[in-house]
Parts: sequence; C-alpha cells; structure tokens
Amino acid sequence: MQKKGANNVNWWERVKSFTKSHVGLTVIIVAALLLELTTGGIYYNSQNIIQRTVVKLMERENNALFLCIRNKLADVEVTLDNMAWVVTDDLAEPDSLTRTTYQLVGHNPTILGCCIACIPNYFPQYGRWFETYSIHRPDSTIETKLLGSASHDYTKLEFFTIPTTTGRSYWSEPYLDNAGAEAIVTTYSVPVRDDGGRIVGVIGADISLGWLYEEINQSKVYQSTQRFLVTGQYNLIAGEDNQLFKAALKHLKSDSDNKGYVMLEDENGEKWHLFFTPVGGKTDWILLNVLNNNDVLGKLRDIRLKLMLMAFAGLLLIGFIVWRSKNNLARLPKVNAE
Repeated sequence: MQKKGANNVNWWERVKSFTKSHVGLTVIIVAALLLELTTGGIYYNSQNIIQRTVVKLMERENNALFLCIRNKLADVEVTLDNMAWVVTDDLAEPDSLTRTTYQLVGHNPTILGCCIACIPNYFPQYGRWFETYSIHRPDSTIETKLLGSASHDYTKLEFFTIPTTTGRSYWSEPYLDNAGAEAIVTTYSVPVRDDGGRIVGVIGADISLGWLYEEINQSKVYQSTQRFLVTGQYNLIAGEDNQLFKAALKHLKSDSDNKGYVMLEDENGEKWHLFFTPVGGKTDWILLNVLNNNDVLGKLRDIRLKLMLMAFAGLLLIGFIVWRSKNNLARLPKVNAE
C-alpha cells in the first residue's frame, strides 16, 4: 500500500521533471499567471475605488436635487400655512377670498393654481358649494373662477377631506384636476378655521407635475441616469413609468427605511445602481436615482480588455523568444563540433 507522503513526493518529482523537459512552456505559464494576477488585482481594486466614488457622487447629486425640490415645496408650505391665518379674517367676505387666491398665484410662480374651498352651505348665497380658484394661464394671465358644483363636489376630494377631518396640512396624491388646473397636479392644502377654532374649509395650492419632471432631470453626471419621484403610497409623481421604474419600486416596497443604496438587475440581466432618499418635510415623497452599471464600469472593462490583449501579445513574444532560444541551444553542440 502506497503511503500519502510517497504520493506527494511522486507528484513533486513529476512537476520537476515536466519543468526540466519543458522549460519554455513553464516560463510562459508562470508569466501568464503573474500577468493575470496583476491585471486581476488592478481591476478589482480599481472597481472598488470607482464604486465608492460613484456612491459618494450620486449621494451628493441626490442631496442637491433633494434640497432644490425641498426648498420649493417649503416655500409653498410656509406661504399657505401663513395665509390660512389671514383667510380667517376674510371669511365674512367671499370677494376677499377670491382676491387672496389671485394674489397668491400672482406672487408665487411655483404655484399653478390656488383655491379656497368652504364647507357645504357656508355662504348660503352661493348655494351648497363655494370654491374660489385662481390659475396661471399659458399666456401669463391669471384666471379666477368659482368651481363648486354637483359635477365637481370638492367636499369628496382628498385635498379637502383629509385636512378638514384631521386638522393637519396635507400633500395629496397626484390626480387629474379637470375642473381647475386641467392637468395632473398634486395639491398642498391647509385647514382654515373661523374665530372660534372651527374648521370651515381649506386653502390649497396646485403644483404642476411638469415642473417636477423638469426639476428631476437636470444636472445629470451620467446621461443614462433615470430619476423618479414617488409618493409614500408608491404613486409616480415625476419620471417615466417603465420596466426599470417597476424594478426599483419592487425593491423600494420591500425596504422599510426608504433610504439607501442597492444594486438592481432588470429583466435583461443588466445591472443598475439604485439610490433612494425621502424628500421629507410635510411630504412622504421618495426620490429615486438609478444609474446603469455599464456607465460606471464600462470604461474600466475596456481598459482591462486592452491590458489582456497587451499581456497576450507579450506572452506570444516570450513564447517566440523561448522557441528561438531552444532551437539555438539545440544547434549549439553541432556548431561546437564543427
């Protein structure tokens, strides 16, 4: 029975024998291994450095975009929160409420339209509904009109029901406003109270989603970057509703923090970097930034491929030198004899 130590000795002897009889091939194999280890190490370290750099870069990009959106939303929130107190003093005069909406729209370009809507029968002379509304028109004029009617019962709409029942300000889910803005908007509404503290209506500001779409697509470091803005109920506010968005949303729904970074893979096997940040403030919105992995590591892969081609060319050169040297050594005894 052959012992294990003997097997090791025989194996080592075979290696030495192969090395002595195939010196040229051994040199080429060792050189190939060293080159592969070197290029592999460089690629791995470079990949890690690029990954960390991109994560920091995208975090800064997300934060800059977040601050831009947050500041504009905060302007709307502060303005309406303050105006809710002013409206309390004008509740006895419907015309004053109309002037307030007109002035708010005129002095705030971020606001597409503004309304003051009262509880049913608050102004009996106007019937059950009273909703005065002012809106920016494409020709830079401001139009004012009354909207409340049986076909537009605002008392059943989210922007009215939630603030009047909870007593808190509220950003609505995106919706198509056929009566007022005649566009898809989101509305920030604040409850209005009378002198006795009773909630008697709301003051609301419509924000165009077109403005948000333009905002999230500015200042991209990588052109393939796709951005999305969603509500806390995962309704899309701005961005393109595509397969990548669905993949990002699937992960977002499974993440309790709604903040962070993760690698995604789409249905085609392509990898994407997903960064997501809550907008904060009085919204439950979430900003998503998605970057194609090829944009991040594509150039590095090209460099590695070029290095591999150069290494292969070097191995061919080494092989040629070894072959010529072996032939010359084989001819040496004959030359010496002659």
